Amino acid sequence: MEWKEKQYSGRRFQDADWQEEEISGIVFEDCQFHGATLSGLITRNCQFINCDFSFARLDGSVHIRSGFLNCQFNGSTLFGASFEECKATGSSFSGATITGLTISGGNFSFTVWQGCCLKKMDLHGCSFNSADLSDVDLEKSVLTGCDLRHAVVMRANLREADLRGAHIDGVDLKSARMKNTHIDLEQAVLLAESLGAKLS
Repeated sequence: MEWKEKQYSGRRFQDADWQEEEISGIVFEDCQFHGATLSGLITRNCQFINCDFSFARLDGSVHIRSGFLNCQFNGSTLFGASFEECKATGSSFSGATITGLTISGGNFSFTVWQGCCLKKMDLHGCSFNSADLSDVDLEKSVLTGCDLRHAVVMRANLREADLRGAHIDGVDLKSARMKNTHIDLEQAVLLAESLGAKLS
């Protein structure tokens, strides 16, 4: 597909078939990708702002330093997709199929992952500041060095997850399921204090 413009606003791309396409440096704002076929799509330094990807096929897609700000991925297929140093602030992935998804760095603050399976994923160094991780399966996932400040982890499965070095200020770990979870000394102190312990 030939891209004649560098910015698209309010466009409807529901019938788009961009399989194996590669796009770079393009801005999409308030655009509709509902049900679009975007399998194998590669984006580099693109910006998607307030876009709807509900029920879109994004399996095998690769996104490098692209932004997905306040976007909706409900019902979309992200099987085997990859986000590398991307920013997805305010986006919702709840209800998406994310088996085989890989996330390498990036900012996912204020995102919604409610009910998603992130089991055994390596998420080290990512920012999930104020993200909704309620009911998320993070069993055996690597969250070392993550920014988890004020994240919601109600009923999240953190069994055997590695949280060492993660910033957990404002996180109510009492509401998460923890067993053999790896935490460091500073986190242990915060957890003990949240449980009402007085350290001396």
